[in-house]
Amino acid sequence: APLIEQQLAAAPPLRTSVFGARWIVLECADQNRPDLRAAALIGRAVRDALMSVWPEVIPQWLSGHTSDGAPSRDPHLAVVPLGDVGWNHSVTARQWCLGVACVLPRAIETAWTTNETPEAYANNRMLRAALHRLMHTDATGNAFVLRLGKMGEVGLRPVAVPEAAKPSLRPARYTEAARVWSTVTPIALDRHTKTEHPREEAAEIIAESCTRIGLSGRVTVHVHKHAAISGAPAAWPVGGAPPWTGWARPGALGHRQLTHATLCFEDKVGGPVMLGAGRFFGLGLCLPLAQQDRP
Repeated sequence: APLIEQQLAAAPPLRTSVFGARWIVLECADQNRPDLRAAALIGRAVRDALMSVWPEVIPQWLSGHTSDGAPSRDPHLAVVPLGDVGWNHSVTARQWCLGVACVLPRAIETAWTTNETPEAYANNRMLRAALHRLMHTDATGNAFVLRLGKMGEVGLRPVAVPEAAKPSLRPARYTEAARVWSTVTPIALDRHTKTEHPREEAAEIIAESCTRIGLSGRVTVHVHKHAAISGAPAAWPVGGAPPWTGWARPGALGHRQLTHATLCFEDKVGGPVMLGAGRFFGLGLCLPLAQQDRP
């Protein structure tokens, strides 16, 4: 018993990211599934749709901006894609986005779960109500249509019990504790590389981005064009490829450099791990590498 107590005392506390684990999952309601490379467009469209039906002043945790329009320095709602990735069949599968998840900051999620304040209780109810306002009933049940411009539209339906959803839609895949993580969607670097050694500089930028989501400490970063997770598209297309084979990046993300990466932390960290300038719109989403090709 004393030895066990010593081992427990020596174990470092689990570091977790600033993002929460109780995701609101929306699955594609029909066979019209968007390409995973449209992740950032989908993420922004979902956030904009929620803001369009918000009944009061839009809070900072939803908009990502302060009252004067400046970018928020605090964590806010992220919308991430849930792709058909990391499975034995994913190498040859079409790179579909099977759904999306709304991910709250961990601190807000905790406040909502405990109904910590009247404001927390009200915001929780308003988010659920906003999702309900977007719904309409069709032949497949309740869903809302997300319009993606030239990419068409997709119907999204809430998943009542995310833990019992299709394997690719389960939040637990992304929220467990692991030491080695790899990108499903490429990271949009927080700044441009400027040195004669862009790969090394990109690795440094990504290591710095870990601290922004609460994962400070030693981490080794390997950057590469191709994803280590099967089924995830490359960070950028080969020369001469059609434009749609590149990752869509709305707004200020349009000129950001993209790269896939594998991150090796000194100790296990608790997910979700979402990195870089596009982390709130689904870029830089990571999966524990140990999950690769799990049955």
